Amino acid sequence: MDLQSVGNGSVMKSAKRTQATDALERQDKRDLSLMTRASARLHHGLPNEDHVFEVRRQGFSISTDRSRLDIDLVCRFLLEESHWAREFSEAMLLRALRSSLLFGLYAPDGRQIGFARAITDFSLFCYLCDVFVLASYRDRGLGTWLSATVLKHPDLASVPTWMLKTSGAHRVYARVGFGPLEDASLFMQFRKKVDPPAVKEAVPRAPA
Repeated sequence: MDLQSVGNGSVMKSAKRTQATDALERQDKRDLSLMTRASARLHHGLPNEDHVFEVRRQGFSISTDRSRLDIDLVCRFLLEESHWAREFSEAMLLRALRSSLLFGLYAPDGRQIGFARAITDFSLFCYLCDVFVLASYRDRGLGTWLSATVLKHPDLASVPTWMLKTSGAHRVYARVGFGPLEDASLFMQFRKKVDPPAVKEAVPRAPA
């Protein structure tokens, strides 16, 4: 075998490697394009997290502006005064708040006096929970108004299935359309014991 043959063989191998590399790059670009289009389809129509939904009535207001939330008030009420969240740690609660659509209820002077949380995929299902109004502001219809406002949020307007759990506020939620399960035998639950997270996960707090 002469040197020219060896050289030609090296060139051919190099060309094949280049062709293989080019083919892989073209495939990578096609895959990336497909992923980009798929991501765009998944994110199309999702709610804008920067958009603030707010309504007012007789000086009171309800807002999804997270910067207005008094997170210390929310945590204190749910962990110390509510009967449904006392078993959770603050770290667990903060993690839950981060992943939910949050509604603050505010008095005319701007102080937060109530709260509601919606767990949702913004398309098919929403779970309403952690609804409360401070004791000094109850019996004014504010809890009903808060619940109705969550149901009317523009990003939740087309959600067909809603659920909640309550031990004593059935009449409040009935006023906005909630009722007993049509067939409770279709539903199941699974509860497991978990260790609370060791690290707090921050959510935006209202400026001091």
